[in-house]
Amino acid sequence: MADKPTYEDLEQRVKELENEVAKRKRAEKALRKAHDELELRVEDRTAELTKANEQLRREIEEHKQAGEALQESERQASAAIQAARGFTFSYDIATGKIEWGGVIEGVTGYTPNPSLPLSG
Repeated sequence: MADKPTYEDLEQRVKELENEVAKRKRAEKALRKAHDELELRVEDRTAELTKANEQLRREIEEHKQAGEALQESERQASAAIQAARGFTFSYDIATGKIEWGGVIEGVTGYTPNPSLPLSG
């Protein structure tokens, strides 16, 4: 049969248990502190990412609008080029002959008259 622990043995065991409890309480406190710090870091990073995401959304919208404006500008330039093609003419300095085509006749009502040279 095992011997009964002595009062000193029990006192020593109580001290060991008190030390273990204190050690665990310090560990729990450190863990809570680390958890709280991590929560703050997560909140800060989330705010940063939200701000960056909003900035990217604005930039995407700006690019979209710039693309649409560019397409409209290209459409207008193409229409102007098409219209200008109808208003082409040539003038021969040596003969004074003017030739034109396209819509000039319709717009101005004049027809080319090769017998009328321009006088300067």
